[in-house]
Amino acid sequence: MRIPLPIFITLILLFVSSFGMFHVKYQVQNMNKDLLSLKKQLIEENEAIKVLEAEWAYLNKPQRLKSIVSMHLTNMVPLDITQLGFKKEKKEESNLLSLVQKENSNEGNLTVPKVSKVSFKRTLNVKAE
Repeated sequence: MRIPLPIFITLILLFVSSFGMFHVKYQVQNMNKDLLSLKKQLIEENEAIKVLEAEWAYLNKPQRLKSIVSMHLTNMVPLDITQLGFKKEKKEESNLLSLVQKENSNEGNLTVPKVSKVSFKRTLNVKAE
């Protein structure tokens, strides 16, 4: 007794589709388990972030920082610009614009001097014409 070809193909397709559905069903169940574990992990991480933010807010309170600074940094003095490797400005260079303004205020108009040379060696040297 032979099975007709269309019935045989139908039975094969039925078997393959049932196996496929079985396989997909268990893949979906495994993915749901993974999703639940990831959601739990996300909730735990968010709680940890909230705790860390609260700790950070406490550690950065201005009153607390002020007391720590006054306790540990009593011998500190402000830095001098020469400690950073820069030269102090010469009085002539720092007052160049104010001198030009005073000079031109008597005439009633303000002109800016032309700059002939600028060098950027740790200090700004400007020579006016």
